[in-house]
Amino acid sequence: MTILISVLIAFAQGILLGCAFFYVLWLSTQKITGAKPEVLWFIGAWITRMTLAIGGFYLIGMGNWLLLLASLCGFIVGRYLISRFIGANVKSREARIGRATESSTGANHAPESR
Repeated sequence: MTILISVLIAFAQGILLGCAFFYVLWLSTQKITGAKPEVLWFIGAWITRMTLAIGGFYLIGMGNWLLLLASLCGFIVGRYLISRFIGANVKSREARIGRATESSTGANHAPESR
């Protein structure tokens, strides 16, 4: 029973680790386009993500392959959750922008051909 609880806790920690890793990845790709020292921003974000992932797996695994495997599965679930969350936000933002441009131009359909 205690090993099951440990595995579930490692899985939940892996989800949190995956969410943090991929959210920082998304943030760095959003910020890199406007940043002046783009290379420094990219390298800094990469070091942050790798430190977070490697350190997190080391601390979660505690030398037990089962806990490491559970946290890796949770990491993959975290990737899925963040991609769904960010994808939904991007789609809703694009929809708001699309409606704003349609209302500002006055046309919400394609022009008729002559």
